[in-house]
Amino acid sequence: GKKKKSLLKPSKIVAPDLQPSTEQLFLEMQQSLCRGMFRIVAAAQRENYYVIDELLIASLPLRFHRRFGPLMRLEQPQPLSYQNFVASTDSSSFHASELYIAAAESFHMAKIIGERLQGKLAALVQEGWGAMGEDRIARVGASVAIASTNFDIASALQKRSIECRGATQEMPLPPMSEQEKESLNPQKRNKNAKDG
Repeated sequence: GKKKKSLLKPSKIVAPDLQPSTEQLFLEMQQSLCRGMFRIVAAAQRENYYVIDELLIASLPLRFHRRFGPLMRLEQPQPLSYQNFVASTDSSSFHASELYIAAAESFHMAKIIGERLQGKLAALVQEGWGAMGEDRIARVGASVAIASTNFDIASALQKRSIECRGATQEMPLPPMSEQEKESLNPQKRNKNAKDG
């Protein structure tokens, strides 16, 4: 006998698109901005520039449970408790200058992601997204500008933290990079000013 031809055609294997979507990039940019803000506020708290009043501290567990209460009913994954949240966000073991530089890194990452997203959106505008795409590019551009400014602020605060606050016995300064050492050397600064 003759073999019957299969009516089913073999399906083509389509390679997955490994490029992040515009939505994913936007979310990652926002997460980096939020991470940077959290770190800069934590650093300001370490230096006593930002103090949370007692009433707000007392209301934090209630606010946490109001916000995440609906998720507490889930069995899997185990919901985050307020105690675990506090422990995981505790930054008291870090010097303020370390927190400022971590904030600067987060803002720099937000800027890089935002610029990548702008390029991706610009390509979509070329494909016919029109005004909607241009509006999103403008909004992302505003976030990139905020990230860039916040990066400069966090970097300046980190330098000021090292210069003004210095180290304590309980909280020594992290090791300095060569660039930081040079920036704190008055002779080098004066030489650079004369050269410029």
